[in-house]
Amino acid sequence: MAGRILSEPRAMSVRQRRPTPKVERGFLGWRMVAIAAVTQNVAVGLTFGSFGTLVLAIEQRFATTRTLSALGISLVILLYSLSAPLISPLLARTSIRRVLTIGALLGAAGYCLLPLAGSIGQFLAIFALLISPGFLLLGVLPSNILASNWFIRHQGRALGFVTMPVFVMLVPMISAWALHHFGLDRVLIGIGIAHLLVLPLMPFVIDRPEQIGQHPLGHEDAIARTETRQMLPWKALLTNPSLWLLTVAVGIVVGGGVLKAAHMVPLVMGQGWSLEEASFLFAVSGGTGVLGAIAFGWLADRLGPGHALAANSVVQGLVWFIFLQPAPYWLLVVDAVVVGACGGGIAAAQGVLLTRLFGPRNFAQVIGLVTMFTVPFTFGAAPLASALFDATGSYWTPIALQIGGFAFAAAIFLLLERQVPTLSSTTERRT
Repeated sequence: MAGRILSEPRAMSVRQRRPTPKVERGFLGWRMVAIAAVTQNVAVGLTFGSFGTLVLAIEQRFATTRTLSALGISLVILLYSLSAPLISPLLARTSIRRVLTIGALLGAAGYCLLPLAGSIGQFLAIFALLISPGFLLLGVLPSNILASNWFIRHQGRALGFVTMPVFVMLVPMISAWALHHFGLDRVLIGIGIAHLLVLPLMPFVIDRPEQIGQHPLGHEDAIARTETRQMLPWKALLTNPSLWLLTVAVGIVVGGGVLKAAHMVPLVMGQGWSLEEASFLFAVSGGTGVLGAIAFGWLADRLGPGHALAANSVVQGLVWFIFLQPAPYWLLVVDAVVVGACGGGIAAAQGVLLTRLFGPRNFAQVIGLVTMFTVPFTFGAAPLASALFDATGSYWTPIALQIGGFAFAAAIFLLLERQVPTLSSTTERRT
């Protein structure tokens, strides 16, 4: 008996000295990435990808104004942003699987009830009470948190796959075709049913690798272990200067994307191009976001998240110079490709930077806070640009200010990168 007792520590020490393989046999992290990519694409793609094609039909159905017919998507963005900090305490009390399931059911119920709305007020109430919380619980935050829980090494690549806007690219074309052939009510019901397609994946969702005796990819590296901090109290996060610097930088960059999306068509048409040519540029910009998500996720892993975000900001600032004066159409296509790729790559690199600055355990808290605190940027950029256009009769001033904002954001990202522990070559350069 004594020999057995003495042999067990020896066996344990042998196991501890055994080198960890690059990817553990049976490692389920990439499966979680695939599930998270589906849930995020369903939530974001079905809601944002379809709404633009349905606005005119909604306006005609209720004989209302363009402002009210387009208000549904604004309610989703506003309520999602303001409610984002609730995700972290919610996940502390329940599972990601349950949160995603409830989100899918709320989204399905909301879209299936929309055809029953008898007025634009009822229509918007359904968006506020069912579709918006469904989007919050199924979409960006829980999906990114699920993937991040499984990765320290290659987190940028994992989040890049999750945030690829595949449905945002495909759903507008599908919904436009369906609207023409089947009408608004059937399209809305179809969107609701499509939300339910994620439910068969839910039994396979595992919040954290520790729940099944595994570890996040990269946990064995010493530098990664130093990042695995305990959860910080809200006061410690709110008094951390890095949180506010990150909020300002992300807000400027994301706000620039919102400004561009809102004003691209009138901006291009103001240079003498047709509506069809302007719409084509918008479609190209959305499609290249798929490539940008992968590219900037890889750069965040390889060069560091702060460097990747700084490069993103600088490149966007440079191509925005194109709009300071009339440009040939081929140059506008270049702008659409580059800005679309940069916009698609922000989320993955931002997720890596959050993890490196605050530790994996605080990812859910911090991403919720940053999402909420960037509301003034995401909601203020487009109206500010409109006000400056009305005051000056030109887009030159808002474009110049945004270019300066990109430069300021790049400087902040470089400053934050200096606070990030650098993963050794044995961590990020493994394949």
